[in-house]
Amino acid sequence: MRTMSRPAQLETITALSYAVAAYRLNNNLYVKSADYYTGMKVNEFEVRPNRTIMQELVANPEFVPDDSDIAAATEMREHFKGYFLAQLMNGGKDDFSKKILELITQDAIAYRDTGLLCYLPTKFAVDVKRDTLAERLRNADSNYVGTLGQKIELDIEVLDVKFYALYNSYMMKALSGENIITFYSKDKFEGKNLKVRARVKSHSKDKYGNLATQLNYVKLV
Repeated sequence: MRTMSRPAQLETITALSYAVAAYRLNNNLYVKSADYYTGMKVNEFEVRPNRTIMQELVANPEFVPDDSDIAAATEMREHFKGYFLAQLMNGGKDDFSKKILELITQDAIAYRDTGLLCYLPTKFAVDVKRDTLAERLRNADSNYVGTLGQKIELDIEVLDVKFYALYNSYMMKALSGENIITFYSKDKFEGKNLKVRARVKSHSKDKYGNLATQLNYVKLV
C-alpha cells in the first residue's frame, strides 16, 4: 500500500467523513486507544482504536470516504453544532464540548486535532437512537395491558435495552402493538421482535403521560 505524508489540515467535512468511515470499518463501534489491547474483540469482531484506523485512512491515498460517509458527516456536523452550543448556553463548562464546537464550526481542522472527532460517530448514533425512541414513545397510543397479577402472553417489539449494574439487570422498553411495555431481566433478550410470557406487575404513566404496563417473571416463548 502506498502512503503519503500526513496533511497539515483537512477540510472539516472531510475530517468528519474519515471519522465516520473509521467507525463503519470498526463494526460501528468506538474503541479508545487507552482501552485497546492486541486481539481485542467485541461481539466476536476484532476491533482497533478508531483513532488508529482514521490515521491509516487519512494516510492512504487510495482511500476515499464514500457518499454515505460524507452524508453522515454532514448530518452529524449540523447535529453537534446545535447539541454542543445548547450545552454551553445552558451553563455547561465542559472543555471537550467547547473544543468540539470550535472544531466543527471551522472550515478546516489541523491534523493534530482530528483524533478528537473519532468519538462523534458513536455519540451521534446514540443520540439518533434516543431521539427516535423518544418520538415513538411520545406518540404511542398506549393502553394498559391485562390486569394486575394476570399471566399474559404477547408479542413485543424491543425498542431499548439498558444494563443497570446496581441491580445486575437489564431494563427493557418495548411496544406490544401501540401499548408501552417495560420490564427488568437478568438476561438480555436478544432480538427485536419477540413473543413473551409474563405476569402484569403494575400499571402507571411514563414521563410523556402515556399508559405503560410493567411486567415481571418474563420468559421467552
